[in-house]
Amino acid sequence: MTVGRETGELDDETESVAWVTADEAAKRIQQTPNQIGKKRDLAVLKAAMELVG
Repeated sequence: MTVGRETGELDDETESVAWVTADEAAKRIQQTPNQIGKKRDLAVLKAAMELVG
């Protein structure tokens, strides 16, 4: 995987960007107080992991 473009900017919903394992991503997603975003992001992570096996 490669970077499509580097903007050097984060929006108000993004604290940081990092390459992490799926387990670490789930832990980081769990930290958000936004319950709707948490549910969505965990579902997206699960679907992505099912695609890659």
